[in-house]
Amino acid sequence: MIAVVTTLMGFLAAFVTLFFGLRGSKFFLKYEKAGYLEIFKAYYMFTLVFSLFCVFLALVAMGENSQAWLFRMAVFFFMNSTFYVLASAYAIMNVASKSGLS
Repeated sequence: MIAVVTTLMGFLAAFVTLFFGLRGSKFFLKYEKAGYLEIFKAYYMFTLVFSLFCVFLALVAMGENSQAWLFRMAVFFFMNSTFYVLASAYAIMNVASKSGLS
């Protein structure tokens, strides 16, 4: 689970690089002016927090005296992180397609 969350964090780094590479396009400026960039930043921060929390729970759940609920919570936070990564990917692909990148 830790490797998968690390992969999700790698996707986040690639998404942000692509997203801010579009910074000069007309659509990005409209996106930023409409206030959607603040929403994206909040999603990005939630994704990082939930991913790091998932890694922490997965590490604790690997211990000798771990409880089943720790593993369940780690899976819950993993699914939550996956949702946030997909939502971020959707936003970035939308901006990329409207800015003429694709």
